[in-house]
Amino acid sequence: MATRSLVVKIGTTSVTDDVGGVDYGALANVARDVVELRARDWTVVVVTSGAITAGGPKWARVDRDLRTACRCRPSRPWASRS
Repeated sequence: MATRSLVVKIGTTSVTDDVGGVDYGALANVARDVVELRARDWTVVVVTSGAITAGGPKWARVDRDLRTACRCRPSRPWASRS
């Protein structure tokens, strides 16, 4: 039997909850569907933009930490301070 392929694009609102966190129940449903399709000899690729939204709070913390660290040293270490 020939393998069939499927690419599934899932939007941010489909994999995040009302406050922008990861909706693990929705992801579990997608995973179950993928498992079922793979059992039927499908190749499945799942693409989602939800990772950016779900990771936003962590990136904000990293960005804040980087801005704090950058205040402690010149942005171009090779340039002399005037």
